[in-house]
Amino acid sequence: MKLSTLLLSSAALVVAGSAYAADLPAKKGAPAANAATGCPAFGAGFFQIPGGDTCLKFSGYMRSQTEYSSVDQAASTAGSARVEFDARSNTELGALRGYTRVNLGSAASSDRAYVSVGGLTAGRYGALTDIAGTGGAQAGALGGDSGTGLSYALPLGSFTVTGAVQNPSTTGDGTDNQDLLVGVSTKAAGADITVYGATHSNEAGSGYAYVASASFTAGVATVGVFGGTSHGAISYTGTTTNFTADSDGTTMNDGSVVGVRASVTAGNGYVFADYYSVSATDGTNTDHETAYEVGTRQTVAKGLYVQPSLYHAEVSGENIFTLRINRDF
Repeated sequence: MKLSTLLLSSAALVVAGSAYAADLPAKKGAPAANAATGCPAFGAGFFQIPGGDTCLKFSGYMRSQTEYSSVDQAASTAGSARVEFDARSNTELGALRGYTRVNLGSAASSDRAYVSVGGLTAGRYGALTDIAGTGGAQAGALGGDSGTGLSYALPLGSFTVTGAVQNPSTTGDGTDNQDLLVGVSTKAAGADITVYGATHSNEAGSGYAYVASASFTAGVATVGVFGGTSHGAISYTGTTTNFTADSDGTTMNDGSVVGVRASVTAGNGYVFADYYSVSATDGTNTDHETAYEVGTRQTVAKGLYVQPSLYHAEVSGENIFTLRINRDF
């Protein structure tokens, strides 16, 4: 067979084979997985679950905290972590949210687990009256309520009115009646103001508490005041110090707290200072404590900050130096 004939025959076979292959159904590749997309309506960090309309956000931190007490004359270091889960979607009733966070340390526990839609929140959402902190490790807390129950927030122009029916703020005090809270807050022109009133019943009878916080920001500085007073509801104002019973076992029912706080932007973070005075009485005897804390929080890399602080209790004379190293995600 001539070479030219062989080449012509081979070419014909190739063309015929190609034409036959073109008539065959093409093989379908595996379907591509649906990529998660962002949820700009709910802010940064949320992503939409493929195949649904729910948006999720995972966040939290890992933390090392070392404390040295002048009373114990010893240092101790503890590690902890927190994981937060935030699920949101838009419904015919408005934005629907489910939130929980799990704290990890020597044991795992969840201190937040609630559902909210519109202005209604139900579950364990945290103390509504905890309105005084600036980020200090020791000073500045003003809480007291359990933060577990039903609350409703109603926007009224630049103000928000919040009402809540909650579990007792203190257990084992002679009653299981629900606490009632009503608060008003507003943010405008650098001012952030919150006022809460609460009822609380205990072995001393029906009690009440008032707490308030106001802060003002101008440029790099923020200055604030906070305080509260209570009758038969010391837990609302005395949580920074263990005012539960006098030396003879008498319950300390009445108390008050007043304090100031300030922070100034500096470096890659801020410098802060808290000062407060707490008192409690059983009607005859009075316990009193004043304390301050100064420190700074500085971001040293994205997601990483360090916070050294010094806490001093004036009556007891105790000094506590704290170094917190925190990795956020």
